[in-house]
Amino acid sequence: MRGINRQTIFEEDEDSEKFLITIKNCQEKSGYELYAYCLMGNHIHLLLKEGKEERGIIMWRVEYRGTVPLCCAKRGLSSATLLC
Repeated sequence: MRGINRQTIFEEDEDSEKFLITIKNCQEKSGYELYAYCLMGNHIHLLLKEGKEERGIIMWRVEYRGTVPLCCAKRGLSSATLLC
């Protein structure tokens, strides 16, 4: 995922911490193996192996059911500000 026009996604440490919890929760539901991640200010890298669900479903869970909408709501933004 990346912020449109390189917009910042994670402004505070709390945002990153919540996102890591979201990744773990989504991992339990989707059954993927997470090998590595890198949370940057305006984008995210995930190295994973699909499990029960395909990559598109996994990313949907992470973006739309996860912390990103909370981060956006905190700033008065729409989750459409992000690309998956």
